[in-house]
Amino acid sequence: MQLYDKPIEQPWAYQTKKGFKGDAPGLYFRYFATKAEAEKSIRWMDRKSRWHGPIVYRPGESWLAGYIM
Repeated sequence: MQLYDKPIEQPWAYQTKKGFKGDAPGLYFRYFATKAEAEKSIRWMDRKSRWHGPIVYRPGESWLAGYIM
């Protein structure tokens, strides 16, 4: 097992709470590395009847510190 500490960008996101005013986007969005992951999460939100916004591309806002391989 190796730890790669290269940052991984998560540019795909969707809004989870209404009323986003531009402050603290991490509190209002869920971020994903790929669009497919975001679509899978949206399907889960639909099954649970929870509100969500559309999938948007928001580069440079969310990063993972690394991953274990």
